[in-house]
Amino acid sequence: MKVLKILSLLTLLFAIEGCRKKSPASLSAKPEDTPISLAEWRTMPSPQKYEPEVLERLKIGEPKMQNQKEWDVFYHAEFEPGRKRDLASP
Repeated sequence: MKVLKILSLLTLLFAIEGCRKKSPASLSAKPEDTPISLAEWRTMPSPQKYEPEVLERLKIGEPKMQNQKEWDVFYHAEFEPGRKRDLASP
C-alpha cells in the first residue's frame, strides 16, 4: 500500500512538472502565426508564399518591411516578378 502511494505521488509530481514547463505562448502560437524572414519567404513553395497571410507574416518578421517605401521596393522588384514567373499558366 505504501509503494502504491509513493508511485501515485511521483506520477503526480512528474505530471505537474511537465505542465509547468510549457508556457502559454508556446501552446497558443501556431506556425501560421509566427513572423518569417525574407530568407524564409524566398525558400517557401510558390503558391504558398504569395498568400496574403504569408505576406503579413513577412511584414511583421522583417523590420525594414514595416517601412512603406521599403515594402514598395520589395513588392515591385521581387514579389510581382516572382509571382508572374511562378504562377504563370503553362
